[in-house]
Amino acid sequence: MANREEGQEGKSLSERENRRGKGPLVFLNQGSAWMSAIALVVIMLLGTVDVLLRVVLQKPLLGTYEITQFLMVFAVFGGLVYAAMHDGHVTIDWIAMVLPKRILAIVNSIACFLGILLFASVAWQSMIQGNELLRKGQTSFVLGIPLYPFLWVVALGSIVLALVLLSKLRDSIRDWR
Repeated sequence: MANREEGQEGKSLSERENRRGKGPLVFLNQGSAWMSAIALVVIMLLGTVDVLLRVVLQKPLLGTYEITQFLMVFAVFGGLVYAAMHDGHVTIDWIAMVLPKRILAIVNSIACFLGILLFASVAWQSMIQGNELLRKGQTSFVLGIPLYPFLWVVALGSIVLALVLLSKLRDSIRDWR
């Protein structure tokens, strides 16, 4: 996505927001990146310890699969926000090279708008489902961990991603001219 500010073309949203002093999105980006990285490290350590205990002592860690599933929520939604802030999602470069900048800005605007609708819907439904699981007191099968907080993490990650896309939409609309 091109940006009309002087010297800002080709920079990711995170770099542009940081330069403009708009800290909230940058702060959320850094937080989501750390959350994702920590979750991945814990998943790797948990898997390693589980395999070692299984092989050496024939006693696997109880609930490793469940904990890994829960940590994947943090890894995935943290990673989505980080990738969006750094323009890390898949794009079709040859189309971007062929289209005029104005048409490309309009296509990017449509994609951002659809993404906002999608992730706002995901956030909304995740909150509804999370509240329902809280009301029912539903827990995981093996460890008995409440399930609702993980749906709330999905909702929060989706809201942050929708905000990132809203910022990108604003930039794309500016590029229509």
